[in-house]
Amino acid sequence: MPTQLDPEQISGLTSSISNLETADSDLDFRITLEDSINDAVDASLAARISLEDSINDEVDASLASQVSALQQLILSSGGGSGLNAIQDIYDGTIVTETMSETISKTMPIPSNTFAEGNIIDLVVRVKKNTTTAPVMVSAYISQSQTLYGQSDRVFQANMGSFERFIQISRLLTIRINSFETELFDPLFPSTTDMTTTSKTGKLQIDWQSDNYLIVTVQNNSMTEESVVSLCRIFST
Repeated sequence: MPTQLDPEQISGLTSSISNLETADSDLDFRITLEDSINDAVDASLAARISLEDSINDEVDASLASQVSALQQLILSSGGGSGLNAIQDIYDGTIVTETMSETISKTMPIPSNTFAEGNIIDLVVRVKKNTTTAPVMVSAYISQSQTLYGQSDRVFQANMGSFERFIQISRLLTIRINSFETELFDPLFPSTTDMTTTSKTGKLQIDWQSDNYLIVTVQNNSMTEESVVSLCRIFST
């Protein structure tokens, strides 16, 4: 015969079932609460990420605007090319055993590096390894890497017999349509143009084309050794 449960046992089982249902309900509630919390956290993180992205976009746009404004300022204040510099700090060819004018260093100047409105600052340094005799230093702007053809002399300067170091500087101004260049008298021997001379130099240099800065030395002794150790040309 089936086991008969007394009322007390039935009441106990009913209470147990009720407790299980309550626990299950509590578990569902906790899961629902955790889901709600997770959703709220996800929404908060998404909002923060969106805000950070928006701030980053605004910063990027602001920086881009500032860079563009700076570029425009440079272009408007410094001619068509803005601020540019070309330099070579390594020794060129050592010139010795000759008394002919000889190229020691050639430096390319790409087209449109400089333009109308630029002030070009040119610096050249020459060293001697001996103190035998004087040396004549000259610089040219040419469309070829040789002194043949169209070569415009920019300066010349004398280095004394007992001198081992000379640094020469010139300011050039590009005026009309990037062709007319004004400078200190190219034939007046001087290390600097911060002085007086009887005339102004004017060269017809096409800065819209590729050019070369050519620096030469002319020794006055076959045993003299001289070399160009620095060339720098930059615009302001």
